[in-house]
Amino acid sequence: MEEEEGKKANVVKIRESEQRGEITWVNDIDYRGFGVNVFECELEDEKRKQKFTSRL
Repeated sequence: MEEEEGKKANVVKIRESEQRGEITWVNDIDYRGFGVNVFECELEDEKRKQKFTSRL
């Protein structure tokens, strides 16, 4: 996820017993004149890697 100028990405690291990952979000990004929030979650364990992205 790229940061928009003047906007800071928030990051939370996840470390559970068998899973690890990162949650990243940026609030109020300008998209065609509208303010949107972007959320991204990446999770990984021994078997697979998953990535979820959402715009609100």
